[in-house]
Amino acid sequence: MIARFIRASNIRQEQLRIYFLRRLLSCSFLVLFLYLWWLDIVRRTNEIG
Repeated sequence: MIARFIRASNIRQEQLRIYFLRRLLSCSFLVLFLYLWWLDIVRRTNEIG
């Protein structure tokens, strides 16, 4: 019974780890996209100025 509980908690921890990694990846992609967009705006304003 205890082994079954430990196995279930291990599966839960693995799912949480995958979930957090997925969230971290999506957040980093969003930050990268915003950074590239900001660089494009800065480049355009430098060309205008």
